[in-house]
Amino acid sequence: MPEGTVDNIDVFLDNAQAATHNALCYEIRRTFALVIASMFERPLRSWLASRGVYGLHEIEHARLPALKEMIEGLTGITSQTMRVADDIDELWSVANAVRHGQGPSVRTMAQEIPSLWFHLPRGVLDRGRRKTVDNMRVTDRDLHRYTLAIIKFWANAGASSIPGV
Repeated sequence: MPEGTVDNIDVFLDNAQAATHNALCYEIRRTFALVIASMFERPLRSWLASRGVYGLHEIEHARLPALKEMIEGLTGITSQTMRVADDIDELWSVANAVRHGQGPSVRTMAQEIPSLWFHLPRGVLDRGRRKTVDNMRVTDRDLHRYTLAIIKFWANAGASSIPGV
């Protein structure tokens, strides 16, 4: 019998159930990362708009680097100053990848944040397999880091000035 095959239907069904459960958990974590990012991005854009310094169109269409410049221009603080830059940047990248699927975000992340594919065997790219959103693994620890980074950001930016909070 070839390796990886089973001759017992109960074993096969148990393995299929475990694989489905694992895939669902991985997808839920990716989705949670997207939700966390949205819960950061929407208030961030509202907060910037409430300051009246930048135009709504500019705020609505700004990418993360431009948003960081706006924040620094308004507050003088940077995400580097708060020691959350890497976690917020990673969260932003994960959210873009989850939102858009295969694209530039995933290719960049595969090079810059290889830890999200920690489970893939070494040399996987050499064998023609790509690092995709579907095989990206966001861990509970990652979700915790992302959440703490956002909390630290708002604490330093002045949480009492967040519209709707």
